[in-house]
Amino acid sequence: MRRESIVVTTKLYRIGGGVNDSMMSRKHIIEGLQNSLKRLQLDYVDVVYSHRPDYETSLEECCAAMHYVIEKGLAFYWGTSEWTGTRIAAAIGICEKNGWHKPVVEQPQYSMLRRDKFEKEFRYVFSDYKYGSTIWSPVAGGILTGKYNDGSAPAGSRMEND
Repeated sequence: MRRESIVVTTKLYRIGGGVNDSMMSRKHIIEGLQNSLKRLQLDYVDVVYSHRPDYETSLEECCAAMHYVIEKGLAFYWGTSEWTGTRIAAAIGICEKNGWHKPVVEQPQYSMLRRDKFEKEFRYVFSDYKYGSTIWSPVAGGILTGKYNDGSAPAGSRMEND
């Protein structure tokens, strides 16, 4: 299979317990993506996600760093995961003002049990900015599959020890 025929994404947020191992600083974004590429044995990913908003680092620094990794060919696009609609709109505004690559996709949790954020909060982001989406936990951690209906977790499932 040719690399160009698949879409590969990665998320950045926390890679360890050190002061430089988390959040969306320029240092973490660049080094985190480079480390992810090494683990994946790839030269680039199609989309790099900023997983969870970082209120400790300026949004402008995050946007600038994401623009940088795209310009360097480490990713084609960047997106958000578990951000708020307001923060996404602010990031788009910062990028537009500076001529930077804008985020293009959100990855929220979405299932029959968790619908409000996707269907209500992001509604204007999707329509006004033509923002894309992909979701996580569509079967609510396996709950919607019915495998926990008897009140116990099957051996080997991720809920076995919880």
